[in-house]
Amino acid sequence: MGWIPTKEEIEKEANNYRELGFFGKSKNVLFSFIIVCCGIWFYAGAFTDGVTVAIYLTLALFIYLNHRWAIAVFAIMALEEGVTLFTEGSEPLVLVVFGVVATLASYRSYRVATQLKKNANAKID
Repeated sequence: MGWIPTKEEIEKEANNYRELGFFGKSKNVLFSFIIVCCGIWFYAGAFTDGVTVAIYLTLALFIYLNHRWAIAVFAIMALEEGVTLFTEGSEPLVLVVFGVVATLASYRSYRVATQLKKNANAKID
């Protein structure tokens, strides 16, 4: 997996989707990233009310089920959270890394999910 996936990489993953292992699927990489981040944030007490962790975990479930809307909502929320905390002056390097990884993983997962949907629609026709 490169930083920005090419069309060929997306098609290859979508066409070989059933044969890939757990971490061979980009949506599972994103799912794992969310679970690990939520665990770290919750353990570190980064969220006082836990609502954000609950929202991210709910989105993670739908991302695991390959819902494109959940991937898009997660990307928007992650960017919004990063920008908000960055403007408040909180640990900018951590936020930049989180934002870049979340955005790139979301972008790749969204493109693969879209290609899978196109492949499914082509089989129906």
